[in-house]
Amino acid sequence: MKQLAVKRLAAAWLALGFLLSGPAALRGDNDRIVRIQAAFARKLDRIQLHPRGWQDFKRENADLFPQDDCGEWVVVRKEKMALETGESVAVGVAYSQVFIPAAMDRVMRYLGTTRWFRELYNLDACAVIASPCPGTDDAVRARIFKRVPLLPDQDFVLELTWTRQNDIRFQRGRLVEDRKRFAVRDNLKILVPEGEGVIYREISLVYPRRWWARAAGPTFRSVMRREVREMVAVLRCVISAGPEPVMETTRRCRLQARRN
Repeated sequence: MKQLAVKRLAAAWLALGFLLSGPAALRGDNDRIVRIQAAFARKLDRIQLHPRGWQDFKRENADLFPQDDCGEWVVVRKEKMALETGESVAVGVAYSQVFIPAAMDRVMRYLGTTRWFRELYNLDACAVIASPCPGTDDAVRARIFKRVPLLPDQDFVLELTWTRQNDIRFQRGRLVEDRKRFAVRDNLKILVPEGEGVIYREISLVYPRRWWARAAGPTFRSVMRREVREMVAVLRCVISAGPEPVMETTRRCRLQARRN
């Protein structure tokens, strides 16, 4: 009964939100959205672009990631983030980790091959879109369209880029466009070689633009936690299985992740 009550409450928030948060309500928050995007960039740039950025972040936030392989590790929580104006906002942050028993080149190939994204991430549409710079490998754009329980359809475009600090690889997923104008996002994957595999870590920042989504924060963070946990379990299972995804293997991995 408790779970049913939560779902009914979330549905009520959604219904009210659809009535009260149309295009006019969104037009006035553009300046604030730009400031939030800049705050996201500052947080992740410090980790990705500074020579000791990742080591310093891990040392200062030892509780966010386990020190060794412990299966699928996911923490989703609300954090306060300071803007340039001195204002602070509450944002949702997901920290995840999993050990993938595969070579670094294979892990990077999976994470960078957008034609595999639909199967790998269980999307509801193809992720491949035309590159803004044909013939270059500097940046790849991916459409992420997914139907998620208790949320409007997610439909946004990320630009994926790679950087490297010593033996650590970083993949940044910057928001290019949110076709539903639902959320501000920024994402950083950190790949560290370890023994016969790679420790995959990810930091995902999300700020819902709709007030009703922010008001129902605990429910949406619960949905986010479930989705991220399934994703990292599938990544480990599918990438370790072979150099390219096989549909039957992916289905088996997803069923196993949901049972766990």
